[in-house]
Order: sequence, then structure tokens, then C-alpha cells
Amino acid sequence: MNDSERIRSMLGVSRSEFSKRYDIPIRTLEDWDSGRTNPPKYVISLLDRVVREDKLNELFAARNKLQKEIEDIKK
Repeated sequence: MNDSERIRSMLGVSRSEFSKRYDIPIRTLEDWDSGRTNPPKYVISLLDRVVREDKLNELFAARNKLQKEIEDIKK
């Protein structure tokens, strides 16, 4: 698994969804995934950071939703 696939797998989204979410042309992702081209190291570093932040935000949102549901049940 290369860096771009590893980063995309953190979110568990398709190549198409990743392309739309981060405004990266799908052809570029295809090239990276196939090894035809490699993204610059700084791109991998930036994508890694933003994807981790997005994943944390998703997890916090899910946690907050569950906490609210628990509070509603307790009432």
C-alpha cells in the first residue's frame, strides 16, 4: 500500500470521494495509486495532516451525538 492509499484508507472512502473532498483530480490519484507518478513528500505530509484532523473531527462529532442520545435516554 502506497502513501496515498494509506492516507485514503484512514477515512475509508473511495478514490472518487477522496478526489471530491480534497479537490484532487481523480486521474492524479489513479497515477499515484498505480505508481505511475509519486506525489511530492510535502503533499503527502499535508494530506496526512488534514486527513487525520478530518478523521478526528468525524470521531468527535460521532461521540457528541452519542452523548446527546445517552442524555436523552436518561431523561
